[in-house]
Amino acid sequence: MKDNYPNKFIFEAEKFNILIVEDSISMLKMLNQNFLDNKFNTFLASSLKEAREVVKRNKIDYIILDINLPDGSGYELIEDLATSSIKIVVVTSDNDPLIRESFYEKGIIDFLNKDKNFLYKISEIPNLIKQIEKNKLKNVLIIDDSYIFRNKLKNVISNRNYKVFESSSTSESLEIIYSENIDLILLDCEIENNNAYNFLVHNKKMILDE
Repeated sequence: MKDNYPNKFIFEAEKFNILIVEDSISMLKMLNQNFLDNKFNTFLASSLKEAREVVKRNKIDYIILDINLPDGSGYELIEDLATSSIKIVVVTSDNDPLIRESFYEKGIIDFLNKDKNFLYKISEIPNLIKQIEKNKLKNVLIIDDSYIFRNKLKNVISNRNYKVFESSSTSESLEIIYSENIDLILLDCEIENNNAYNFLVHNKKMILDE
């Protein structure tokens, strides 16, 4: 899909508050400097208790969260903020895919492994935040006849700031495509006993024109 909003996005890092939660002083300083160099406002915490106090007293937009803290697990903070609008980037050495899947729906936008590429990943976090904010201008259409699947997928996608439209039928999907600027369509391969290929072929011109 084409970019329907090529000239409307202006990112101002100084308007965003970043909380860095890390018990390693050297790592905390490195992360902090990375964000300061990119003009973000930063708050620092080295424990779960300090992090909760910062969140309580300040408007935080993003959290860079180490999971292993001296007074508890970072996952406790994730649970605390599961219904908030705060976006969280987790720093961890844990590669358990089941844990990741369960927390992607609770404000997690990415997991950063402490591996040989860790320093590069840190340097890319400001760009990740910029992209997450730019996503607010993008519309995604999910076409699937399973409510459970649509809802699960919607939670993950909307967490990354996309505006999400849902449809359980091809006719409803076409109405949405006609009325909205859809940038991305996620289409079930089989819907209403018709395969996705036929739907796309029959409506190719209209979809691409949108």
